[in-house]
Amino acid sequence: MNCLLRSSGVAVCALLFHLAVSPGGFAADGKVRPRAVPLPAAMPANSPDGGLQVPVLGYVSRSSPVELRPILGISGAALLGDAIALPGNVTALALAPGQEYAVAQMGDQGEVDILPLGADGLGAAAAVALYSSRRQAIQVAGGLPASPQVRREVDVSGLGAPGAFAVSDDGQALLVASPDATGCVLTLFPADGGARVVAHAGGISAIRFLAGATDAVATDPVWNQVLLLAAGPGGPPGGAHSGPQVIAGEADGVSTPVDAVSSALGRRVLVINQGNQTLLDVDLDAATTAAVPCPFAPAGIRMLRQKSSFWLTDGPGGQPGGLPGGAVWAVHTDLAPERVSLIPALPHVESVQ
Repeated sequence: MNCLLRSSGVAVCALLFHLAVSPGGFAADGKVRPRAVPLPAAMPANSPDGGLQVPVLGYVSRSSPVELRPILGISGAALLGDAIALPGNVTALALAPGQEYAVAQMGDQGEVDILPLGADGLGAAAAVALYSSRRQAIQVAGGLPASPQVRREVDVSGLGAPGAFAVSDDGQALLVASPDATGCVLTLFPADGGARVVAHAGGISAIRFLAGATDAVATDPVWNQVLLLAAGPGGPPGGAHSGPQVIAGEADGVSTPVDAVSSALGRRVLVINQGNQTLLDVDLDAATTAAVPCPFAPAGIRMLRQKSSFWLTDGPGGQPGGLPGGAVWAVHTDLAPERVSLIPALPHVESVQ
């Protein structure tokens, strides 16, 4: 999973459930005991004037201050809504792929809560990985979001602080990237034990499991590559493979890749390139790539509740940057042509007496 932010020794990473925060991992200090708690007003159903129902495209989160806001509307016609009331002691927040729930760190003692968001559950991650820098261990919790419980704990003290990590949807496969003498090594920790090295790379900026699979992609900004890794007993649908497979490189438009995300069906991968400011759409079945220009250099990408739309982050640690009025960027893969668009904040009109 890929870390979204770090503060006071705590790393909040991307939910790879397919996160650990499948996008990848959520990191917290202390012994993690996930529990589900209701989130008040998580699903704004009506328009501000109490009229027609407003569709929710998805949610975005911020770290300073900790904030959760809905995106209201549909692809190509959406507005960023007002912040949703969160429990008062939330200190960090990460959204699961598919946005059925959010993972929240409560206070500074390492307690983690699952906040249900009431999505349809399609493509939801059922497992999350949580890293404690104090314990130098990764906990894998399953049964999300309804019945979260810690399934296992993996000691990674011998690897040093993980640069990226991710857990599969079913919690059976945990991938961890850590530095070595030649650059970076990726280690697989299967649920039945027997950790093994599955790849070496120049450096790894993100690991993302394909939705519903035990295969993952990893982005290497040093060698400008996107790797496909077989983390389960077999290869990906459509053909087994052994060892890492380069599915895109410089010749395909890969340029300082910093993040990636799997489509809901797991057969497309969207890669964020900071070097040439593009989003690279990799079709695993057709073995083709297509580049979508971005008006800025994105820092990360997250799947929204409406699975064909993705939120592009532009701030440090995968958080939104300082766009006017809190606006955010999104890419819509269900529009032709595929494109990046700005989602402005909901305007507020003061009444005149």
